[in-house]
Order: sequence, then structure tokens, then C-alpha cells
Amino acid sequence: MPGPAAHGAVFSLIDESLAADPHLWVVATLRSDFLTDFLGTAYAALIHQPTLVGVLGRTELFEVIEKPAEQAALSFAPGGVARMVDDTEGGDALPLLAYTLQELFLRVSSGGTVTEDDYRRLGGVAGALSEHADRITADLRAADADTPVLSTLLKFVTLEHGEPTRRRAHRDDLTPDERTVTDAFVTGCLITSDNAVLDVAHEALFRQWAPLRQAAAASTDKLRRRTELERWAQDWERSNRQDAAPHHGSWPAASMRAGGRPRSSFGRGRARESLHAAVPARIV
Repeated sequence: MPGPAAHGAVFSLIDESLAADPHLWVVATLRSDFLTDFLGTAYAALIHQPTLVGVLGRTELFEVIEKPAEQAALSFAPGGVARMVDDTEGGDALPLLAYTLQELFLRVSSGGTVTEDDYRRLGGVAGALSEHADRITADLRAADADTPVLSTLLKFVTLEHGEPTRRRAHRDDLTPDERTVTDAFVTGCLITSDNAVLDVAHEALFRQWAPLRQAAAASTDKLRRRTELERWAQDWERSNRQDAAPHHGSWPAASMRAGGRPRSSFGRGRARESLHAAVPARIV
């Protein structure tokens, strides 16, 4: 997965391009919960004329549903759009609505009409994502009851400011059983893949699908330790692999097992190489 070095290269390229061409504009979006972290980097000066995009009102939600539907030649039965607008609320409203509309389009196709029954069978805005994840899980466990569905999906969860958010994973870091799980969720469009790197398609999956939400809540300490370890490894990479910190005992004590080995889920990727290169041989 891209690390600080890759991020820095992109930001440096943007900075150099803007300096070279005064007519160049770069428009980017950033979630508000990540803005503070970005402002603490060396690239904070790249931000000019920020614009706050607020929560969509009821009128805007009607447009968000109807305008794209018009372009796709998709229509709704009377009252259908109002029902979806009424059901669209909460922090995950827009990604859930986007997923619901996508599934309705796939069911009805261009030129069709979405009925109340189509919407109800899908589970509505709140239930569409959860029901789809339930079906994928049921199919996997029908083939093998021991399929590690939740433990695999937890590899795609990290904590930011105490809240679950997406974490990319390398396919090579997964076991064959874990790849079976991710392949099924890729086919179901809940995980995206560029062959090498996997990512969840909708962060709402962490919060709206009860089995994964409960698993993440039960694994908060483990997820926090893993996040801490990954950030530590990234900081070490940024410092050109200076090994003073590990030798001076600053390695997070909470991340150690009783036997002294770092508890991590890095697999065979770059982060694990960094971790094991950084920690003294007597610990690893």
C-alpha cells in the first residue's frame, strides 16, 4: 500500500507543478476528520481557498437521486424517491444511498422503473449493504463453515481518532482462505481490487453491517496496537531507518506479546519488512 514516501512524492510533484505554471489549478477533496492531520504536514501550504461542503438538504437529496437516474434512463414509481430521501439520514447516508441506487439500477436496468417492491426487497437505504454482506457470508460458510470472514475483513479496518476507517491490504499478504473471502467480496462489489492492492468499497460496511461492526468493537485494542505499529514503522521509514528509537526502548510496550515479539498483522509486505528491520534481533 502507498506509504509516506509515495504520498510525499505526489505532493512534491503537485507543489513543483503549481510553481512552474501559475495558470494550473488542482482541485482536491478531503474529509474533515483528516484535515487536521494534513495541516500538520510539510504540505499544508498547498491548501488555498478551501471550500466547506456541508450536509445535503432534502431538496439536494432529491436531485442526487433523480438527476443521475435521468441520465441512466431510470425512473421511479410514485413516492419512491421521497421514500429514499426519508430513509437517507446519518453519517453514512450518502455512501449507503449510492450503494442502494447502484443495486437498484443493476436489478431494473436502463429504461426500467424502480418499484416499491424492488426497494423493499433490497432492504432500503439502511439495509441494502448489510443484506448483501449477509448473502456473501452465507454463501462462503455454506461451502466451508470455518471460512474466516470477519477476521479477514478486519484486515481492512484501522482506527483514526478512535473511529474505524479503511485500511488497504496487499493480496500477497493474505492466506489462501483469506483470499477466498476477499475474492467473494470483490465479486460482490464490496471490496475493490487492482490485483495487487485490495480496499473496501464502502466504509459504511464497518458501521452498518452488524457482524463486522461488533467484531471491530471487540477488537479495538488489537486494531489500535496495529495502527500504532504501522505508524511507528512509517515514521522509521521517514527517518531513513535510524535505529536509535528501538534500541532506546521507545517501542510501544502495548504492542508486545508476553514473549517479546511485536504483535502485528503486516504479513509479508513492506511494513513488515520495515518492522523487523527496525526492531533489535533480541526482540524480534
